[in-house]
Amino acid sequence: MKKFGELSRKEQEALVVACYVDKKDVEKLSGSYWYYIRNPAFDPDDIYRVKPEPASINWAHVDERFVKLEWALDTWWLADSSEVGFRRVADIFSSFKPGDKSITVYRPGHDGAVG
Repeated sequence: MKKFGELSRKEQEALVVACYVDKKDVEKLSGSYWYYIRNPAFDPDDIYRVKPEPASINWAHVDERFVKLEWALDTWWLADSSEVGFRRVADIFSSFKPGDKSITVYRPGHDGAVG
């Protein structure tokens, strides 16, 4: 990861455009955590990124037994609610869009509770 001041002019401009023109959320790295910055100063000594989008899928076309979309074993999976349940590869659905691998996405109405 590069500090803002180490980015090329084109990379800096892309980040600023994403923030102010495309209205994307921008995050700043502090320690090992990313924090949302409402009005980033784009300090040359700080590291910024556009907040990653979560993965998504049109749940209307997915069997109701599957309640979450998760990243595991270098693949996006649709999974049921059990700890050791069944899974299906998610990218077979045309509505699937990969996103931030650190976020598990739940079917609407499911809170992520195991059971």
